[in-house]
Amino acid sequence: MGETTLKLSKLRITDPVALLAISTIMTSTSFAQENTTSEVDFTLEEIIVTATRRTETLQDVPISISVMSAGDIQATNSADLRDISSHVPNFVFAESNNIGQGFTSIRGIFSVSDPGEIGFDQNVGIYVDGVYFPRQFSANANMGEVERVEVLRGPQGTLFGRNTISGAVNITSKKANMEELEGQLYAETGNYGLTHGKGSISIPLIEDKLAVRFFGESREIDGWIDNLTTGKDDQGSRKQTNSRMQVRYTPSENTTVDFSVASLDAESLDYFYEHIEGGSNDNKKFSTANNYDNESDLDLFNASLQVEHNLDNGYTLTSITAWLDDEMTFAADVEGMPFPLVLATNSTYAEQFSQEIRIASPTDRNYDFVAGVYYDREESTFVSDIYFGPFFPAPPAQNQGFANGNAIDRESWAAFVHANYDITEDLALFGGLRYTSETKDQTINPSTCTDSFACLILGVPETSESLDIPFDVELDDWTFTAGVRYEISESAMLYSSVATGIKGGAFNNSTDPERDIANNNLFTEPEKVTSFEVGVKTSWLSNRITANFALFYMEYDDLQVKVGCSACGDGGLPENSITNAADAVSQGFELELSAAATESLTFSLGAGYNESEYGSFERAIEKRTDSVVDVSGKYPKR
Repeated sequence: MGETTLKLSKLRITDPVALLAISTIMTSTSFAQENTTSEVDFTLEEIIVTATRRTETLQDVPISISVMSAGDIQATNSADLRDISSHVPNFVFAESNNIGQGFTSIRGIFSVSDPGEIGFDQNVGIYVDGVYFPRQFSANANMGEVERVEVLRGPQGTLFGRNTISGAVNITSKKANMEELEGQLYAETGNYGLTHGKGSISIPLIEDKLAVRFFGESREIDGWIDNLTTGKDDQGSRKQTNSRMQVRYTPSENTTVDFSVASLDAESLDYFYEHIEGGSNDNKKFSTANNYDNESDLDLFNASLQVEHNLDNGYTLTSITAWLDDEMTFAADVEGMPFPLVLATNSTYAEQFSQEIRIASPTDRNYDFVAGVYYDREESTFVSDIYFGPFFPAPPAQNQGFANGNAIDRESWAAFVHANYDITEDLALFGGLRYTSETKDQTINPSTCTDSFACLILGVPETSESLDIPFDVELDDWTFTAGVRYEISESAMLYSSVATGIKGGAFNNSTDPERDIANNNLFTEPEKVTSFEVGVKTSWLSNRITANFALFYMEYDDLQVKVGCSACGDGGLPENSITNAADAVSQGFELELSAAATESLTFSLGAGYNESEYGSFERAIEKRTDSVVDVSGKYPKR
């Protein structure tokens, strides 16, 4: 390990005056809540979460969680997870090149991949109404109408499963209202041609039996970057429309059926870099000169069916069935120069079916549990088209192109259980265990050239048939959670836990698998983490103030990262690939305070500190120069 130094990576305050306000309240009031004699007629609203796959209050759950309610989302004008991350400690949504990239990080460490790297999974799991969304571009979508967003920090390998190695985001959408007709409309306009409108309506069709909710949203904004080559002045523009239909049916008092179907269509004219060595764009702010447009197009569709049935003995059965069908296309001027050299168009297609069945025990005993089984299968395809323009320096390749791609077939199943056991009224043990099995198959699609001689000159292998990789990337492993919870008083809870998480192994995209196997660049092993956490959750002054604090220490093994190789690509060119190149440590804390100053005024503060460090990482990519450097013992780049 390298030398340890301190680095403040994230400090967020939800309200600029929150710290002063909370300090004033705390210093002028006794903290003996139970003994206070003042009568208050307002408190903080009780926050309900489903982080443990059952309904509980935030203050009772022994996990570091941040929650944004529907009111919080509206008050902060948050439309997506990028906005949400500005209000959650140790949750980062990094800047990206286009609407397809969603780089999320919890507690400091994440691995950057492109949407087209379909054999690679994310560190943070995104869940909407209990459905896992595996592709990173799902994180970029506007959330629509939601009840709340829960950000769970630390590995959630027991109840949420694989690929939640850093944490999970649990989004709960707003359901149809069975009791009354309701609806809302919202519209805004602004500079750069901003037009934004959204609305919803919930209609009870059969009293206490059937209701439907419709939601729709459209947002469009012009760009502010001039392209001095094409004459377009709207680089950076974006358009997005999304919709959702919710149907709720209650055939009996014990059974609830929720059906949801949602879609999103988005397109953008992207601006993310420019060539600055000569050319007409030198020294001109807010301008670029690329000859080909950088464009993105995103189409997402999902449908889910959730059935929940309460048995007479107090047990609850839940079934969640879902289908996802996503498509993302990204076209880019590769070198960004003002004359036509190289245009790359990458397309990703992904379909996923998932099924989860759970049983939850009653909570009126000294023990309770949640157990279940999970299955999903995803078929994804990546297609890359490269076109060499008339100014390409190798004349045989001018006005020629080639196409290649990969396909991944992933199948996964898991079985899990999580339980609580009360030793006394104040002391409880909790723990869980999950077994996960996953298999990934990769197929290399044919590499086709418009001109065989051009591909020969470029060193690009041309193939006529698909090639199935003769081995699979497999995951067969256990993850667990174990901890203790102690109720110091009715308004204070102390907990300590250890948890493990795992992320599936990955396939790199390849045009020459034999070469990539020889260079050890074709696949990676699974990534693992062990996390230790100690926390306290408290409320004060008859729940007018809540203060939650957590300390964590996380050890990553076989961290999947991008490395560089100077001559591993087609034609002996440089190539970046994902491999198990590093181990790392992340440690820090989260602090969240909320205070109800009056019945209608609440202050909140969130602060996070994170120190993360590579143990060994010898072939990291330095982004500014694209060179390969040794960053062992140094901080991960964000």
